[in-house]
Amino acid sequence: MAGLLVVGMAPELPFAAAQGPSSPPVVLPSSTPLSELEIRLDRGGGGGCYGRCVRYRITIVGNGLVRYEDLADPPVPPQQRTVPVDDVVSVANEFLRARFFEASDRYVEERFLVHEGDRLLLSGRGGADGPEWDLSFRLGPLTKTIHLYLGYPAGLGVLRDLVERMGGPQAWTVK
Repeated sequence: MAGLLVVGMAPELPFAAAQGPSSPPVVLPSSTPLSELEIRLDRGGGGGCYGRCVRYRITIVGNGLVRYEDLADPPVPPQQRTVPVDDVVSVANEFLRARFFEASDRYVEERFLVHEGDRLLLSGRGGADGPEWDLSFRLGPLTKTIHLYLGYPAGLGVLRDLVERMGGPQAWTVK
């Protein structure tokens, strides 16, 4: 069955996104060619950079190709390598376990409750100058990008870190 990704049911992890009663269920394809699996992480933000800004893109394709592109100025040549397909499938399975397709599209503020007298007041805070990530997952005809800035579930941070370990800046340094 080379070149084909078979999607099965995965157990739900505790950090899975909650699906509301009005949310339509996401129908996953029962079979997807490896060429139609892509995981991407775009790192940017940080506002006023001191020195060279940190901006890059990591792309992981179902056939095992991992590509790192440094998008800051001055340009740096991209790097790429091949990892085992099973490693890519393992990361893709984590996206399914986290119910990535059912998560919100944007996380840009932290919400919290404040105790005031006999009431709880909903409050929050936004950011002005921190790292931001766009995490994308394509599985056949399904594609979703989630913007991560503040207040995102820990499970989405785990996915971001998995992609970083496979193809981020530290993955290319000689040890």
